Amino acid sequence: MKTLYTERKNKYIEYFQRDDMILDIQTTTRFWRTSQILSAEIITEDSGMARCIRFLAEKEADEYDILLELSALIRKTDHIYTFNGRSFDLPHLKKKYEAYRIKSPLDSSSHTDLLWELKKYDSYLSLPSHRLTDYYALVSLEPFPDSEVWAAYEILPLLSLRSFTEGNFNVREIRTTDSGSAVCFVLDCDLPCRIYAETEFFEISGDREKGTITAKLDHGNLRMYHTDYSNYIFLPLEGYAVHKTLASYIASSRKVAADRESCYSFIPFHKKFTENPEKVKKYLLSVLRFISES
Repeated sequence: MKTLYTERKNKYIEYFQRDDMILDIQTTTRFWRTSQILSAEIITEDSGMARCIRFLAEKEADEYDILLELSALIRKTDHIYTFNGRSFDLPHLKKKYEAYRIKSPLDSSSHTDLLWELKKYDSYLSLPSHRLTDYYALVSLEPFPDSEVWAAYEILPLLSLRSFTEGNFNVREIRTTDSGSAVCFVLDCDLPCRIYAETEFFEISGDREKGTITAKLDHGNLRMYHTDYSNYIFLPLEGYAVHKTLASYIASSRKVAADRESCYSFIPFHKKFTENPEKVKKYLLSVLRFISES
């Protein structure tokens, strides 16, 4: 077994801290019973440095040694990051440990699969596929590295998209568009990459300096969508939805079950609304939730 070491300054300390690990394995096939582990790479954090260890199998028997080395390192880890590790790396390793009658170290660490986590933001990212290379291209202009574990390290800042969708921004300005048909909310935010999303009534864009959420006006009102649409009834004649508790007295011929597209109510757009930061933030969060579930 050959062991290679590389390191660099940890520039993502906010996401990658002491007792964290990024893990990636390469195998001959995807089926654990007939495969051989060709290599295993990990990155750990130590005193502000991101340190990579790469174990390379030089002969068939090296697989057992790689598993032992990994086990010792994983047991010192609180949290593991992988890219598609939920579907491949971790189940594959668990089966290998079981086959060699080695107690698996994986159950003692929490796990974030970057692929599955970042898929939540598909609505905002224009990706040709969900390959690691596509996510890497969002954050770096450099050529894709020859080590996938370092590529996974580079996309860690994309995790901050969650912070944005949960309201980690300040509203800098609220203004109507030149045509007066929509409202533009200008946001102070720090996004890890460019984002863009568009629906019939909303448009969201942003980068590392600012973001904008543009909402079309519907007869002077803003549409506020509700995600728990199973609890709402849509009123076709009125053109909006109401909670079931308010619709019990309405004739069945005048109401239908709300779905994702029809589950909205109206907020009048006027000065009283724009001067209430809490109401503005609540409205914008409802827009982001609606887009996220598109």
